[in-house]
Amino acid sequence: MSTMSYRTAKRVSKSCAKIDMQKLNTAVSYLKIDPNLPNRQLRNLLMDAVQDEHMDSQLLCNFKRRACICNVKNPDLTELTFNKG
Repeated sequence: MSTMSYRTAKRVSKSCAKIDMQKLNTAVSYLKIDPNLPNRQLRNLLMDAVQDEHMDSQLLCNFKRRACICNVKNPDLTELTFNKG
């Protein structure tokens, strides 16, 4: 996960403990398999991972874009972590 994505996720959730990295990894893996995953399905995955009540279409669009960039830059990445960089 890039530093910017990590900071955004941390700011939105107010606590790193609120982010379920296993479910976030699942969402990114699904987007690696199907980059055109419908927002309805992606929203459900992210609601479980981040536990944020307000997820609009812009947040989902940004997440898809960042996940795509992450998947292109790191094609062999198997797991996201809280490590910066």
